[in-house]
Amino acid sequence: ILEVPRVASAPIGLLDRLVLRPMRWACGGTVVAARAALARGWAINLGGGFHHAGPDRGEGFCIYNDIALAARALREESGITRVM
Repeated sequence: ILEVPRVASAPIGLLDRLVLRPMRWACGGTVVAARAALARGWAINLGGGFHHAGPDRGEGFCIYNDIALAARALREESGITRVM
């Protein structure tokens, strides 16, 4: 994940503030959009789309898989069994 040498050697605090935290916020936006879509019929998160990551691992530039996180949240909260 983030195999760019400059990023890999950055201090963890800087990496968290500039890379990881914004990606977590974007993933949170996808979870909020999924909840809104369930409640209202549709929603969108323009900041999401980290589809290269797996449900349990990062890959490429994607640390988190926001779609998998949103699907898991809806399954736990709403009892949904299928996600398109």
